[in-house]
Amino acid sequence: MNEHPIFLSPHFSTEEMLRSSTAERAGFLAQFSPPPHIHDNLQRLCNDILEPAREILASPLIITSGYRCPELNSRIGGAKYSAHLDGRAADFRAAKVPIPKAVQILAESQLPFDQLIHEGSWIHISIPASGDPRRQVLRAVFQGGVPTYSKWTT
Repeated sequence: MNEHPIFLSPHFSTEEMLRSSTAERAGFLAQFSPPPHIHDNLQRLCNDILEPAREILASPLIITSGYRCPELNSRIGGAKYSAHLDGRAADFRAAKVPIPKAVQILAESQLPFDQLIHEGSWIHISIPASGDPRRQVLRAVFQGGVPTYSKWTT
């Protein structure tokens, strides 16, 4: 772990947005010097979505996946056009709020997310590539590692 992390926002470091236990177990590391456009997207994600979400939930957020290089995304079975591939998405848990409750609170907020997905043991949140956010709130159910999405309902 870097002694002096580089922060994308007040509470989120570049290192944490690039960390991957899957990449470490597989013997390759996530790309630690993302291209400028990915760095810019990560910074926008952290400042526009994750920092406000942290405040809304009154809880630290534990990032489990941020940027994924194509090899990592393929290895974990990520979507072919995943927002993780260009630094526009993060998977996380709120340290102090149960996942269904956190999804409900964020869905009712004014956060400009593109997608908010309850994915079982984590929450996926993303920003749009451009234009207005869709504010799409979904639930993913996994069978055999393959997700099926439906509209979120409480």
